[in-house]
Amino acid sequence: MMPARYVFALSMFAAFAVLPLRAAALAPHTYVASYGADSNASANCAPTTPCRTFNTAIGVTTRGGQVIVLDSAGYGPATITQDVSIIAPNGIYAGVTVSSGIGISISGNGVNYAKIKGLTIENQQVGATGTSGIVVNGAFKVLIVDCVIQGFGDSGILVKGNSLVQPSLTVLRTVLRANGYGIQVLPQTSATSEPSQVTSVDDSSFQENTHAGIQVNDGASLFVSNTAMRNDNISIEFAGNSGLLSGVIDGLEGVARVNVINISGGSMPVSVAVLNSSLSITGSGSSNDAAVYAVGATPGQVSVGLSNCNISKSWIGVSTDANSAFKTLGDNAYSGNGTDRILGAPAIVLLKK
Repeated sequence: MMPARYVFALSMFAAFAVLPLRAAALAPHTYVASYGADSNASANCAPTTPCRTFNTAIGVTTRGGQVIVLDSAGYGPATITQDVSIIAPNGIYAGVTVSSGIGISISGNGVNYAKIKGLTIENQQVGATGTSGIVVNGAFKVLIVDCVIQGFGDSGILVKGNSLVQPSLTVLRTVLRANGYGIQVLPQTSATSEPSQVTSVDDSSFQENTHAGIQVNDGASLFVSNTAMRNDNISIEFAGNSGLLSGVIDGLEGVARVNVINISGGSMPVSVAVLNSSLSITGSGSSNDAAVYAVGATPGQVSVGLSNCNISKSWIGVSTDANSAFKTLGDNAYSGNGTDRILGAPAIVLLKK
């Protein structure tokens, strides 16, 4: 009769034998390719045995590692719940195409850093509601660079926070086209002290977004530089309600249908500075059709400053109500507008230092 210890050992071996194959250890660099196979996860999606989809490769990538695209193809939607970068080198088309839902989901308080580079994220049903290209929900820092995000009925990029994490988003050299919102930052949960959610956009392009190129809400700080925005309904919207909100816009080339800069204030201060920018709108006939439009719910809570800006070819150049302060260095140029300025309170002319 076989000793009991041998019977136990053999039974354990048999149990392990029926487990599915998987990678023995995670890899810092994994690879996807048009000729790859997701069964290669057992070999950690190595460069010689790549996987076929982003999700599979992410599953065998170490925290802080990279998923690298080897050739042009579509690689499917992905969910990121750890620190990881998805990298498509220049000259390679890496597509994520969806017909409903989300293209790339970055979620979880445990995500300290995620990077998306070189992807084309598209909605097959252009403009269909309930769809977003990238959703950031609770991650600390997210970098999106050299991407094209288009056709999403809700948002190209949607940013959410929670009571523990207020995300920081950086967008560089990216095109956001024909979405509901190019970028939408939802109200943050702790928005009554310093703005805690930071969104930075540089050297990017926004086109034909039906609601706004960028909308930020309570608790956000927005920085936009060297960016072109064309034919969005509103280029940049600051939607204040019960939280602090701030923005610095520098080097914007904005042509919108209704407003290039739209600011609405609630019970907490909203402060926006626009520098070195060219602003124009195509809409005409409404009192809301202004290149810069600012209204406040309570006196003194909205402040908008312009310096070295060219405001042209607009129904109204600047329109503010009695609760909004318009500040200027006196160095802005107005040309070809129906009315240059309609101010609810006298302009505050600041002296250059």
